[in-house]
Amino acid sequence: VTTIYQGQIAEERQFNYVVLVIIHDNQFCGGAIINENHILSAGHCYHQAVETDLTIAAGTTFRGIRDAGAIREVKQIIRHEKFKPANLSPSSCKVCLQWIFPCILEHPYLNPVPTNDIAILK
Repeated sequence: VTTIYQGQIAEERQFNYVVLVIIHDNQFCGGAIINENHILSAGHCYHQAVETDLTIAAGTTFRGIRDAGAIREVKQIIRHEKFKPANLSPSSCKVCLQWIFPCILEHPYLNPVPTNDIAILK
């Protein structure tokens, strides 16, 4: 990543609900653990993907899977009913996908999104 808009340096494992979503083994987007079966991410990253295109890496500090605590395949992509690929724009980040995958929460460094943090979903 060369530029992060208004970003701040985070400590390792500070945001332990964040996962790496790998597309075709080389493109990356992020996601958040919602519960033991779901990851939430932006629809514009995956609008043309199918389940076999995606891999979830959780517990990784860097953009890669070598240090990942858990790696899972995606079982199902559920696109939000209002997501329209023709509307791809910065505002489309509000429309999300969810993935159903085997539980990864037993790893000591992984937790669902905290309910008292900036990642609360409304």
